[in-house]
Amino acid sequence: MIYGGQTGNNQESYPMDLIFARTVCSWLKLLTICILALLTIAPAVFGQEAYYEPIIRPMGSKYRVHKTRHFEIIFEEGNEVEAWQTALILERKLPEAQSISGLAGKMWMPVILNNSSDRSNGYVHTHPFRQEIEIPHIKGNRLGTRSNSWIETVATHELVHAAQAQAGGPWGLGKALYWLAPDAARALNLSLPPGLNEGAAVYLESEGAHAPGRLHDRRFQMHYRAAAASGHPWSLSQLFESSRYGFHANRHYIGGAHFFAWQSSKDKGLFFEKMRTKRYRSPVGSTGMSLRDATGQPLRTLLAAFRQETDPGFRRGPRQPAPIAESPGVMQRRPQWLNDSTLVVYREGLNVTPGLYRLDIHSGATKRIHPVRLPEDAWFSVADSVILYSRYVPDRFSTLAWSADIFKYDMSQKREKRLTYGARVHAPVQTPSGIWALQNDGQRNNWIEIDAAGRIQTIRDRSQADLIQIAPSEEVTAVLVRHSQHQGIYRADSNGVFVPWIFQSDNAVRELSWSSDGRYLLFTADSGPATNVFYYDLELERAYQLTDVLYGALDPVLSEDNRTLVYIDYQHERYNVVATEFSPEDGIEIPLMPISELPEISPRLELPEGFSHEPYRLGRRLRPRMFLPVAVWSSDTPERRLGLGGGLGIHGSDPLRRLTYMTEATLQARKLWGRIGVSSALGRVIGRIDIYNRPDAVVARVITEERGTRYTREVTYGERSMGIGVTFVLPLRFEANVRHTYASILAGVSSERTRWFSLDDNQVPYRTGTGQSLAEWDRSTRVDTGILVALGLQQNTRDVRPNRGTVFGIYGRADVVREHDSRQTGLYMSVRQYWSIFQRWNTNMRVGASILSQSGAGVYSRSLVLPQGHEAFLGKGTHVRLDAEILQPVWYMQDGFLTVPSYFKVLYVYGFAQRVVISSDYQGNWSAGLGMGLQFRLLHYLDMEVRASFNPLDFNKGYFTLM
Repeated sequence: MIYGGQTGNNQESYPMDLIFARTVCSWLKLLTICILALLTIAPAVFGQEAYYEPIIRPMGSKYRVHKTRHFEIIFEEGNEVEAWQTALILERKLPEAQSISGLAGKMWMPVILNNSSDRSNGYVHTHPFRQEIEIPHIKGNRLGTRSNSWIETVATHELVHAAQAQAGGPWGLGKALYWLAPDAARALNLSLPPGLNEGAAVYLESEGAHAPGRLHDRRFQMHYRAAAASGHPWSLSQLFESSRYGFHANRHYIGGAHFFAWQSSKDKGLFFEKMRTKRYRSPVGSTGMSLRDATGQPLRTLLAAFRQETDPGFRRGPRQPAPIAESPGVMQRRPQWLNDSTLVVYREGLNVTPGLYRLDIHSGATKRIHPVRLPEDAWFSVADSVILYSRYVPDRFSTLAWSADIFKYDMSQKREKRLTYGARVHAPVQTPSGIWALQNDGQRNNWIEIDAAGRIQTIRDRSQADLIQIAPSEEVTAVLVRHSQHQGIYRADSNGVFVPWIFQSDNAVRELSWSSDGRYLLFTADSGPATNVFYYDLELERAYQLTDVLYGALDPVLSEDNRTLVYIDYQHERYNVVATEFSPEDGIEIPLMPISELPEISPRLELPEGFSHEPYRLGRRLRPRMFLPVAVWSSDTPERRLGLGGGLGIHGSDPLRRLTYMTEATLQARKLWGRIGVSSALGRVIGRIDIYNRPDAVVARVITEERGTRYTREVTYGERSMGIGVTFVLPLRFEANVRHTYASILAGVSSERTRWFSLDDNQVPYRTGTGQSLAEWDRSTRVDTGILVALGLQQNTRDVRPNRGTVFGIYGRADVVREHDSRQTGLYMSVRQYWSIFQRWNTNMRVGASILSQSGAGVYSRSLVLPQGHEAFLGKGTHVRLDAEILQPVWYMQDGFLTVPSYFKVLYVYGFAQRVVISSDYQGNWSAGLGMGLQFRLLHYLDMEVRASFNPLDFNKGYFTLM
């Protein structure tokens, strides 16, 4: 393109070839000191421009609203009973929850009840402030064995987080911030270590006359007891921080709850109130110093006292059989006999791909049958060569929806087949008449039968009892049931009529299995501080205890000849498979709970008269939620020439996040800029409209010729863009289990006017031939399209990067209309392939290629294809880069400090190489390096990664990256 330059009133033009590189304008938001501090403790919220993003909720979901004094219960139609129950629980428990954090704030909170996910979860989110609970609870003992109901336990747990977020405090950052951005102030309250926050919630969920919640559950206790008795008990940092590469992903729940309960026994929880109040006043403080001030003890003394007083007090127990399969950092569950010498077990762990495995009982060797991630209870059944199980299937369009469906794996054909579609079924078992399973109905389950044609027939409707497992034999069907704070076994007939059968007073019964002849019913039950293996003799009508383990015995099963008993024996961070001789005569008889003491199973709850609700409407729910000061600065050339800017941003969203918005006004380069963005979930698509008046910077490479000599100089100008853009994004999920396959499709159109302005004394150039100054408006309309596809990504617990899979992306940009210049087009493609070289050592390799083809400079950023550490000017043409990286973890630290809150996750070494192999105007060198990387967490929530390397081909060149 030929342009003309203009100086003063001199109209003489000279020829030049002016090629400018348009860079993508990235406004790095370095907020004021207050907001920057908040950024460090809430990166998930403040690490992006849009603080509120819309959510695609399941198609057809309609929400209604029931209001109480302190809560707005927003629930899906058809779940009125659960809404009424949730409202009663929250109002009753609110004073207790508020007392934990102290200085209760005025509570008014949306509580959203979703009936679209079988994963059974609940959480409190500060942006926007709300509580969300998934109504279905088709798992077994997710929150303990003594809970009245799933909703009562999870609502109580999340209410602690809600009350903590809403609590007030003395004058300080939190108080000042609350008037402008209450959601940000709530994030301050929740910025304590996650173990302390979850510990407080587990503590309250476990309070009550009948000892509900996880703190009183033997399975929850066994992990901490085993760790405390080991040679490597958890440090305070490990108690409080969530683990990324550790064996127990919920270690901070376990450790935090035990610490909170221990310290609360001394000061009634006053330490937590003091720490929360101090964090509300100032977020950038030492957690260790706060804990020391709150407890009055140095951290070393505090930890020593905690370990001493919570130590189980023993290191050895009764002699146990030697395990046939012992793998540190591996969970092994549900052994099932395949033949006389082989078991099928479910395994997952640090370096183990989740799945079903063959286990040789003589050698202990394992071989994978099928990679699959099962739900938390790891339930499956084996009949002949067919394995039956249920697993979660993601909704294709909504990230909120997951359905539990039944699959079977045929070992002879090595093929998985899906048997149900959206049936929401769990714990299947094969019977002569078909498949028996549990089917979700609200927070309870129905007992159903699925015939060969896939038809579902209900055997027993939902009641107030939690059905956990169905265990049929030829003569008797045993059903594991939790009802009225008791968990035990009922006998059931084919019509679903229950008769109380085997219960232990104050001890929960768990996993059931039958002997091949139907005489012995094996189960586990609480016995003292641990869970042990028991059996019930149908001929003698008596129950006996078979094991006496230290921490927990799980999943007992007898061999076909009734000679060998196999079970799981939990030790510190390992689940050992144990095989021993089955000797019924050696069992110790135990008393059973008189059946007459059991209350009758209550029928389904009925909605009381007068329960009122109304349709969910946006209305007043769209009021602004945050007013934030904005600082604008970039250290990148040429954007830094625009200088420092500042202004104000306003952000808002409705509780369901169906519609979000932001508006921003800033002053930079002596000009006023602004932007308005509105996003909404439109069916299965997220749509966004942006209206903007924003600055950018362009670099002009000017080639002049004087006296036969060509000179090149680069001049930076400002560019003002005013326009409107509409973008649509369609996210898709195809598989989310051991391997993940997903895609995202983007389409957008924008119409804008642009003109240049001077940043210094240089005059804005004009176009040769027309004499039109670039300071005049230039109109254009542009179309953007793109697709990102991830195929079969897989990542085990200790993989720093995926160990297999492919990621492919292609993006196109084209001018449909450009008023004065030739239309620009660009195409960018990239592909990355992952695989594991040595899976045992988590050695990962990634190779990739990037292709950039554009009709002119600056359609896409040059950084997309240039090698690391190299800068150049890329014009039109095609540019191709190849790259490779190999990464080797060398130390999983999994520990940190509280005085300067930091948690170190993994140290790794890596090597990389990048080179542009095709380019029309760039001939670059290799970019190669060897170095080290460190992943760590600051202030409990800010995950960071630091890389440093050097180039052995050029020792003067080094690289440093902060991510």
